[in-house]
This record gives sequence, C-alpha cells and structure tokens, in this order.
Amino acid sequence: MEQSSPPPSLDWAHRLHAGRGWLADLLRLPLSALHWNTVKTWYVVRGRRGHCPCHDPSDSGAPGRTRCLAVLHWHSPARFRRVCPLLVSTEHGWCCRAAPAQVRPFWGRVLAVTALLGLAVYIAGSLAALGLLHRAGYDQLRYTDVIWPGNWGRFKVVQAHYYRALGDEALRRRDYRQAQMAYATAMATAPDYPSGLALAILSSYAGNYAYSDSLFIRLRHEFPAEHERTAVAFHDQLLGSLRLRRLADLCLAGLVHPDRSKLPWVRLLVFVATEGRFASDLERDRAEVIARLPAGARGLLRAHALAETGKQPAALAALAAIRPADGSWFYVAAIQAMVRMNAIEPAQLSLYAHGHEIAEFDRAYLQYLITWQRGDRELAHGDFRALLPFARDPLLVDRICGLLIATRDQAALGQLWAEVQKHPREPQALVALLTAARVGGDFARVRAIATRLGWNESDREKMAAPLDFLANRPDDPKGLRFLLATTDLPRETILALVAASVRERLAVADAEARRRR
Repeated sequence: MEQSSPPPSLDWAHRLHAGRGWLADLLRLPLSALHWNTVKTWYVVRGRRGHCPCHDPSDSGAPGRTRCLAVLHWHSPARFRRVCPLLVSTEHGWCCRAAPAQVRPFWGRVLAVTALLGLAVYIAGSLAALGLLHRAGYDQLRYTDVIWPGNWGRFKVVQAHYYRALGDEALRRRDYRQAQMAYATAMATAPDYPSGLALAILSSYAGNYAYSDSLFIRLRHEFPAEHERTAVAFHDQLLGSLRLRRLADLCLAGLVHPDRSKLPWVRLLVFVATEGRFASDLERDRAEVIARLPAGARGLLRAHALAETGKQPAALAALAAIRPADGSWFYVAAIQAMVRMNAIEPAQLSLYAHGHEIAEFDRAYLQYLITWQRGDRELAHGDFRALLPFARDPLLVDRICGLLIATRDQAALGQLWAEVQKHPREPQALVALLTAARVGGDFARVRAIATRLGWNESDREKMAAPLDFLANRPDDPKGLRFLLATTDLPRETILALVAASVRERLAVADAEARRRR
C-alpha cells in the first residue's frame, strides 16, 4: 500500500523550519569559531590542565565517547565540523574523537575561511563599484584598475579624461562657462595637457589674464615636449587681447631658445613693438637682445624709436636705409612705415630704386599702398589689378585681405571677389575676404561670401556678433578676442585686425590726452 505524500502546507512548514535552522547555524558559525578556538587556545597555553572546555564534564573524556558541548544548540551539529574536524557522530551522539590531551584549536581553518569570505566580498564589492563607475561615465576603467591597489592611481587619470570629455561637449554647445569648469576640474584631478591648454585659452577669452598667463607658464614647464604648441597658443591669446608688451616678452623668450627658428619671433617682435609704440622702451631695456637681431630688425626698431621721441626726419632716414638685402620682410615693413608717416615720395623713390630686388607680389603690394595713401583712387585701382593674378594662392589672398582691412577699399575688394569666384578657394581664404568686407562695411559682399562658404544662419550669426563689435568698436579688444575664439582666421588677417585695433586705441588715448590738456 502506497504511502500518501504530506500535505503541501506541512512540506512548506518543514522547509521553512529547515531554512531557519540553516540561517541560525550560518550566523552561529563565525561566533562559534572565534569562541571555541579562543578557549581551546587558552586551554593549550595552560598546559591542558583542568577540565577540557569543549568536553561534557559528565562524560569520561575518552575519545569517541565524550559528548561535545559546542554543538548543543546547533540545528545540524554536522555543520560544526567546519570549525572543528574532531567532531564525530556516534551511537552516543555527537562526540569528540580526541582525548583531552589531544584537543587543539584550528585557527588555520578560521583564517582560510575568513580570507575566502573576505576575497568573495572584495570581488563582489569591486564588481559592483566597477558597474557603478561605468554607469557614471568612467567607462575607460578596467576591472584591474578597481581590484588592484597598484592601479588605483589610474582612476584619477580616467576621471580627468571624463571631465575633459564633458568640457569638449560643452564647447560644442558653446557653453563656455560649463567647459571652463569641466577643464578646471580635470586639471585639479590629474593635470593633462589638452585640458590645461583649453582652460588657459578659455580663461584668456573670459578676460582672466592673470590666471591664463600663469597656466600657460605652468604648461611650458610641466609639458616641455609641447613647448612650441604652448608658445603659439600663448602668442595667439596675447595678440587677440592686444597685450603687446606681454607678447614682446614672449618673443624675447623665444629668441633665446637654441632649438627654434628665430625669424618668426623677430618679425613678431618688430610688429608688436612698432604697432604698440614701445620700440624706444625695448631698445633701452633689452639692448643686449636687440643687438643680436638681424640688421633689418634693428633698423626698423631704431626708426620707430626715433619716431616715438618726435625725431621724424631721423626716423625716415633710418627707414630709407633699410634695403631688400636686409630681408624682404623688413624692407616691405620699412616702406609701409614710411607710407604711414605720410612720407609718400621717399617711399616711392625707394620702391623705384630697389623694387626689382623684391618679389613681384611685394612690389605690386607696395605700389598699390603708396598710390592709395597718395589719394589717387583711380590709379590705385589700376595698381590693385596687378595683385589679382596672385589671388590663386591662399596665403597671398590673406595678405591682400590684410591690406584691404587697412585701406577699406570696397572697389578693390569687389575686384578681388570677382577674381576669387573664378576658382575654388580654401575656406580660410574666403573667411579672410569676408572679414575684410565686413570691416569695410560691404554687407552685400559679406552675404555673398557666406553663401559661397555654405554657411547657414547659425554660422553667420556666430561670426557676425564679434565682427560687428570689432567694426563698430575697433579700440575694444573684446570683439577681436571673441572673433579669434570662434573663427579660424589666417595669420595676416589677424595681424591686420590687431594693427587696426591698436591704432584705434592709441588714437582714442591720444584724443583723450589732448582733451585733458
């Protein structure tokens, strides 16, 4: 006759009771291991004298016939064997198979189990931490970076990369304040060059020059392999903010470095000193460096120093003494300086005498400038046509646009635009042309060039705001600073904008000084 199975309710009650017993024994296990190993250790230390702490005192103490006191309250005494392997099940119950003289603690088991449990907890915790970090955005972290203490330093590097990515994203949204905060956090966490450079540039654009300059200097020292890139970026920020004296110091530092080409720094030094009207200060304070410059550079600085002190005839004589053999760039700059001083005839005579020694483009460039300054507009437009064949070269288009920013000759700009439309052009050349058109107030041409560039309304607005500010307030560096921050302008266009802004600022300062007198 088959036995009937127990009702489901009794089966679940049995399982619940067994589960409670298993849980109780599990919680009892670590405490029992600590307690019984401790008391048995003390028993052994005392020379096993007296009553064995885990034996039932009412039994004989014989091996296999003495009950174990440690398992009295266990739901399943067999589980206690994980603590003490001397426990054995006999017909008399759960007894100890060792005599009192053989009882000993089992700390090795405690340590092994503790180590395994600790390792399990450590692995589980590290996996959970890795998951949380990946969800938080630190997906570059590997499991070894979390579990191995020797790799914990990499966490800061990954964290810095995370904040740098946030900064890059904020820049794409044109959220400059958020980008600045993200890059600053990245630098505070684990300094890296891209974050530091971006932070230095953004700080300069925000007008925080002291912090920006200190950061550029820090980058030069901490990342010597990026020295040249840092110097160029620092140069751009100083140029865009019209801090020409500070830029002159950077040029002088570049001149003393043995591994760099000196000519670009020499040209820039001459440009900023002459445009900023501190050539005389430079000659006086840095005479030992000036003495090592090329003859053309020394002649230009000397001429401008004389002009600053009111010695106009001596300044013109110094400019007239510069020849193409001293360097084509210096000769062209000397003629430009003579034209600016309204010494038209000496400039024209010099070009007649030495024009054959310079490039054809430079000769046409100077001739147009001289004729324009003389006031003969019709002849100037004829001279300008000699520049049009060179409009196929983007670098020369940049130089022509720089010239048109100075003259604001809309008719010449129209000629250049007609020539440029005949051939495909690099975007930078078209941006230079658009800048010259906006500075000259030719809004119809600005729209046409923007269409040729394929700009949408957002692109036009991005460039229009700083350009309008620059055109209306050329003496305020904010327009130029933000234009350089948002637009990739070619070099000669930038220098022309800087020169126009500096001259306007100096003119405003001179007018204010005359008014006060």
